[in-house]
Amino acid sequence: MGKKVEITGGSTWVRRLFAGCGNYQWARETLKNALEAEATRVEFGLEWQGVEKLGIYRRIIMDDGIGMDGAELLKFFSTLGEGAKRIGGLHDNFGVGAKISLLPWNPDGIVVVSYKRGVASMIKIMLDEDSGDYELEEFEDAEGKKTLVVDPADYDWEDDVDLGALRPAWIDKHGTIVLLLGSHAYPDTIRGNVEGGEEGHGAALTRYLNGRFWDFGAAAVVVTEMKSAMKNAWPASSAKKTDGNRPNNRTLSGSAALIDPSAVRDGQLEASGIVEVAEDRVKIHWYLWSEPQSKISSTATVSGYVAFKYCNEIYERDPRKFRAFGIIEKAVQSRLTLLVEPKSFEPTNGRWGVYPDSSRNRLIFTGGGEQGIGAPMSDWAQEFANDLPDEIYAAVVACRKGKSGTIDDEEYRKRLQDKFGSKFRRTILAAPPKGFKGPTKQASDSTATANSNDKVRPPNPP
Repeated sequence: MGKKVEITGGSTWVRRLFAGCGNYQWARETLKNALEAEATRVEFGLEWQGVEKLGIYRRIIMDDGIGMDGAELLKFFSTLGEGAKRIGGLHDNFGVGAKISLLPWNPDGIVVVSYKRGVASMIKIMLDEDSGDYELEEFEDAEGKKTLVVDPADYDWEDDVDLGALRPAWIDKHGTIVLLLGSHAYPDTIRGNVEGGEEGHGAALTRYLNGRFWDFGAAAVVVTEMKSAMKNAWPASSAKKTDGNRPNNRTLSGSAALIDPSAVRDGQLEASGIVEVAEDRVKIHWYLWSEPQSKISSTATVSGYVAFKYCNEIYERDPRKFRAFGIIEKAVQSRLTLLVEPKSFEPTNGRWGVYPDSSRNRLIFTGGGEQGIGAPMSDWAQEFANDLPDEIYAAVVACRKGKSGTIDDEEYRKRLQDKFGSKFRRTILAAPPKGFKGPTKQASDSTATANSNDKVRPPNPP
């Protein structure tokens, strides 16, 4: 029996918070932790020992950040509500994110090996199926004593994966390795959270991270993904890779690089700029290409979109929000990117701004008499629409040239609906239900009075 995670109702608490996580949230959380640990290299790789010894393809996440010693590692994972650093303010990364986003789909366990000052410390956290609680596995040291933190190099792992040999050559004195063991039903964690709907092949994880992060600072981030969804098409060992079955290994760039003119393949970046709204407390960055961006990269969001930019990350990306900005032409939307960057909320800046919710997937707004609501993008979009940049306006006008301007024109009908739809409403008179004899007489004059000239509206029909 291992040490149970110290939180009342821990498994219920984990499941509740996990329900708010989006697909690949675990990748965001582990990468963010690595970047905050000052990592210069992060790899979302494939653990090859498991492939060759067990026929299992597991995801392994490695970084050369500052790492944790045994005491820090134990504290980090034995208490779900704590991280390696103190949980900070509204804008700091939450210390519980990686654990919450990983544990529910890895009940067989998560192995963490961390190096600090050259010393290795390892723990394993897993789900106890009998109790339903998460617990740390107990190991025996050389003297037969039970311990929760070990140096994996001190053990003979026999036919299993040698956890002491996970460290790559580029992790020297410090770094952290996370190995995902999955579940009995889904042991191949290279696929991601299959039950949650993650694809696990092609470029799905790459697209997510490229689209979620504006950039990665000075860190090199590499992602390994299988080309095929079929396991029988995967290599049986690292030595038996061919051009046909070799996993894709990609170095990520982030959203910023894909907006840069040097990354554009279709046409060129025609114009860009910033419009400030909400009394200069919100910046709307806009980028307009000469052609629709359909071929920037298979590893990125290639059509135009609208999103929030906050603390070097992209939130709530959605191409359907263009209409709120007064841009309904599909041909213009596919050439345009709008990034809405509000001020961060601080008690000292007039109590106005945004901060992330606990899932780190949505922004919360406080200000103008409102508190804890969704960020009011539509209000800021209306201001942008009222002061549309000349280049975007010209693109809209050019797009509309050659249109018939009649009721047979689909876009013309949409513009009419947006402008006048609320002004024209039909009033439909409905017959009273069968047997209806008018309003009933009030039971007492002391509780209600009615003038004989008053019009009383009949009740809604049942």
